[in-house]
Amino acid sequence: MTNECLICQGHENSNPGPLFNASLLNEPDLVKRANAATIIHTNNREFEMELEILCSVRHSSIVNLLGYCAEMGEKILVYELMPHGTLHDHLHGGLSRLRWNLRLKIAMQATKGLEYLHKEVFPPIVHRDVKSSNILLDADWGARIADFGLLTPNEKDLNGDVTTDVYNFGIVLLEILSERKAYDRDCTPPSIIIC
Repeated sequence: MTNECLICQGHENSNPGPLFNASLLNEPDLVKRANAATIIHTNNREFEMELEILCSVRHSSIVNLLGYCAEMGEKILVYELMPHGTLHDHLHGGLSRLRWNLRLKIAMQATKGLEYLHKEVFPPIVHRDVKSSNILLDADWGARIADFGLLTPNEKDLNGDVTTDVYNFGIVLLEILSERKAYDRDCTPPSIIIC
């Protein structure tokens, strides 16, 4: 990557690894710099195998990987830019409130993204970290599943399966319905959504 094709500026976010807004070939994109722990614990062959999987995953409800750079100890991933941020930011971060019809659209599209990962990809991909901050919103307010793949070795040893993702997505659905966090330790006393 050269300075001529990549112009970055910092991007605040809660995900691991610094994120930058970038312009690559005059198209807005999002660049994620893999965190140091991932770089140290992942050899180049594992990184390449994970990238092959990420590059093959293409769906309208998934944040697509556009490219990557792995040189001089840096591992940089280039994703589509999701200009409306995360679902979490809109439900809990003080950004604009989402209308009911938009919340339903987001829930349906996120469901389709998870179904794609679980049923249409071989081998199936288990996300293991489904949460509202990993559901991003594109320019048309479409929901896109993000932050799967490129697991650290400790995460690979977990025996997660699709039921873990389904359970966690149920929590996301509760957040969408109630506009409350499933567990909020900032409340006194801490609150838990109970159905």
